[in-house]
Amino acid sequence: MLFMGGMAIGAWWASRRSTNWRYPLLAYAAIELLIGLLGLAFDGIFQGITGWAYAYLLPGLEGQGATALRWGLATLLVLPQCILLGATFPLMSAGYLRVQPQAQGEVLAGLYFANSIGAAAGALASTYLLLPALGLPGAVMVAGALNVLVAVLIYPLARAGEPGGGPSENPTVPGGAGRTDRTVAAVLCVALLTGASSFVYEITWVRMLSLALGTTLHSFELMLAAFIAGIAFGGLWLRHRADRMASPLRAAGWVQVLMGLAALASMFVYAQAFEWVGWLMRVIVRSAEGYGLYSVASAVIAVLVMFPAAFFAGMTLPLLTLALLRQGRGEKVIGQVYAFNTVGAIVGVLAAVHVLMPMLGLKYALLVAAVVDVGLGVWLLWPGGVVGVGAGSRAWRPTVATHQGQRVATHRESRVASHQEQVATQQDQVATDREPVVSYRGAALAVGLGIAGVIAAVALVRFDPLVLSSSVYRHGGARLHESAKMLFFKDGQTATVSVFETDRGAGPVRSIATNGKVDAGMTVSVDQEPSGDESTMVLLGALPLALGHGFERVGVIGFGSGLTTHTLLGDPRVGQVDTVEIEPAMVEGARLFGDRVSRAYDDPRSHIVIDDAKAHFAGSGRRYDLIISEPSNPWVGGTASLFSDEFYAFVPGQLNDGGLFVQWLQLYEITPELVSSVLDGLVDHFSDVRAYLANDSDLIIVATPKGKLPELNAGVFEHPALRAELARVGVHGLDDLRDTYAMGDAALRAYPALYPSPRHSDYHPILTLRAPIARFQQGYVGDVESIMTAPWPLTRAWGGPEPRVPPAEGAQLNLQVLQRRSTAYLLSQRLQHGADLPGGGDHALADALRSLGERCELEITPLETAGLVFFLAGETVPFLAPAEREALWVRPTWRPCPLRDPTVIDALALVSAAATDDHAQVLESGQRLLEGPHSVGLLADARSGYYLFGAMQYAAWASGDTALARALSDRYWNSLGTDARASGRLRLLTYMAALGKQER
Repeated sequence: MLFMGGMAIGAWWASRRSTNWRYPLLAYAAIELLIGLLGLAFDGIFQGITGWAYAYLLPGLEGQGATALRWGLATLLVLPQCILLGATFPLMSAGYLRVQPQAQGEVLAGLYFANSIGAAAGALASTYLLLPALGLPGAVMVAGALNVLVAVLIYPLARAGEPGGGPSENPTVPGGAGRTDRTVAAVLCVALLTGASSFVYEITWVRMLSLALGTTLHSFELMLAAFIAGIAFGGLWLRHRADRMASPLRAAGWVQVLMGLAALASMFVYAQAFEWVGWLMRVIVRSAEGYGLYSVASAVIAVLVMFPAAFFAGMTLPLLTLALLRQGRGEKVIGQVYAFNTVGAIVGVLAAVHVLMPMLGLKYALLVAAVVDVGLGVWLLWPGGVVGVGAGSRAWRPTVATHQGQRVATHRESRVASHQEQVATQQDQVATDREPVVSYRGAALAVGLGIAGVIAAVALVRFDPLVLSSSVYRHGGARLHESAKMLFFKDGQTATVSVFETDRGAGPVRSIATNGKVDAGMTVSVDQEPSGDESTMVLLGALPLALGHGFERVGVIGFGSGLTTHTLLGDPRVGQVDTVEIEPAMVEGARLFGDRVSRAYDDPRSHIVIDDAKAHFAGSGRRYDLIISEPSNPWVGGTASLFSDEFYAFVPGQLNDGGLFVQWLQLYEITPELVSSVLDGLVDHFSDVRAYLANDSDLIIVATPKGKLPELNAGVFEHPALRAELARVGVHGLDDLRDTYAMGDAALRAYPALYPSPRHSDYHPILTLRAPIARFQQGYVGDVESIMTAPWPLTRAWGGPEPRVPPAEGAQLNLQVLQRRSTAYLLSQRLQHGADLPGGGDHALADALRSLGERCELEITPLETAGLVFFLAGETVPFLAPAEREALWVRPTWRPCPLRDPTVIDALALVSAAATDDHAQVLESGQRLLEGPHSVGLLADARSGYYLFGAMQYAAWASGDTALARALSDRYWNSLGTDARASGRLRLLTYMAALGKQER
């Protein structure tokens, strides 16, 4: 609003002042220079003022005071430049009209094209070139430098024209000033209303296409560029035709009608967009190159939907301005029309966001805007509909320019003009006799076309919620599953929210989605197995509660289904929960989860706040004991700011001493480098950090800004409501909760070094730019789960619990880890006792090793034996309890015969030492193996080398021997197999061993 409002003020100011200036191009150059200088200095000014305000002003304000301060700061920082920008087009146009007064239409349309096509190119260049290379500060500085360059280039032309030249004016039309004043008012009203309708189109198109193409920065910029390019080419088409038009207002009338019809036609095109996107997702290879092709195809779809109506929209402002110029209103009308058109844009945005979309939905919001345009067209075409249309419709004739009241035409030009005047008068008389009939016919035709278009759009186009909520840009399906039932669908202020049920055979699952992207899903019946989302949402609330002894004030970012807030309120030790959600429709739709989230709505301790999260916390005036951040996925437009370095620097200031911060982070549709870009910022602002894995793809990070995190306690299981929520997702006691532990502080701090990436920040938005590509490529980060299932006890060494064998019954979390424990138990039983137990996919290897041991044949093939020993050690040692490890490897019953081969002896000795955490013996045995006759074969073998090298690095890390760890890497790393060197968990272990234990 500030941007458009400033533009309107600037345009109006220019309209009032330009006629008093002899050289408007000089004023334009000066303004461009000032805009450029402000752009070059903007980043430093912005960061200084906002940093000071967030640190010293906002913490002391609440409610309306905080809101007023935010608006005041935005006004101070943005409005001056916007006012200056608004003045540029009117001044530029006025200056060139004085140079070429005989080509008013060509000048206006040509400049409008150039200005608009530059805006479209700028939108694309900023997203695809400047932001990735330079970040936001650099992009703004480049824009500022371009403004300075424009000023330098314009300056030589600024004094062009005749010396002493001033504004050109045309004689007023017959009928008096009162008639023309009424015409001006009517035309300005048309400019305002068509500006409003155009921006209703833009807002609804962006929302509509976001459902088909995805809510990403890339998609938004492609849509914006398509819309602006349509406007630009409308001006280009008009450039060489405007001056030949007898009646600009009548032409504008038909343009308005055609624009409305094109907007209605866009519905028919849009209805096919989901099938097109689905086809693209099925045929395009999911790679970085494929994403580029997908982006081009997305741009084509956006152009097909938006370009036709935008093309006609690009003609309206030049035509309306030209009509008033011909009526002798002078160059001031350029700024007036521009200002009213911009004010109309503000009205359109407000109407679309706050009235039309929430009340009528996308289809009928677009239809209302189209009706407005058709109505404006009919008004312009109807005889007498706009005062002065008749005068304005007469054949345009050249006028004699005057400069400050002095006639400059030659005698010959005067005679030619006089002759033309006589001819034109005769033509006007004939036209006047025929005009009412022609106009009525034209207006009637426009009415008929408009009615037909509206009827066709209403009757033939259906925006099916099951299609709109399909998330086709993720999965390729243009419609939800055939079992889907839509329960709630609303076009909210910031997003389209839907709630639907699907049943794929395991029972109905109810999901809530924003712009088609599912944010939370829960099974309808508690008798069904819980969904993965349920475990995430419950643990987001329960884990911090198990780390503390009650929290007086809790903040939750993102409402989702409401289950996290519901879980928190199951603990009577919680005082108040403020859940901050930016979209009201989200809170409304989540009510359909019923009793599963009832405390979020009914508990008096629950406070739902509709606001931007960072703004709310900054302006709340009070600190929190716990803040939980569970926004939507980082690739969703606007969400990445809640994963930024600036956000993590901001959070500690909102926490009381001893307060905790909890961050949800997806591991699906993302890359390890992007996870690093988030972790790198997070760990830098907190003193102790831990990660828990709620399921195979949802990471929960808990952090504290001061001191150390406490250990999990069983207090959460003392409260029936909370205990029931935990039991629902398979957490029946403290041991189950501990089993979710994934990585400790040291590992999380080391992880970014494993996958180097620039830190994501608001000013260098790595996540915003790259996460959509990772989503398209269906990226997945398996490192966290692989660490928990590593052949060395990494999780246990980094703070996790001792494994329980047999595993707990009924557990639902971390199924891969539990499966590895079950496998380890079965393998140990098979190896020790030869038990024919079900499961245990590697039982054949256990049988083979047991058979070799019983037959005293372990030494026949030492390399193969070492490979079997190391593989089975990796499958059992990290996942067995101490007693089972000792029985299996320290006092084995499966190898009764004495051994003489050093390779076999040292392999078994290393595993025996690893089972008892005898790190010195692991290093000693491993060193002998690496210096023995089979060292090359051991390292090259996929099973042996991987386990042996990792076991020694683990022992070096546990012993604090960083020198040995580095020596091992330097000497043996390149001898390992390719798969071993590519292993994320081995690389992380090697890096941490070389770094040594870091006490914090």
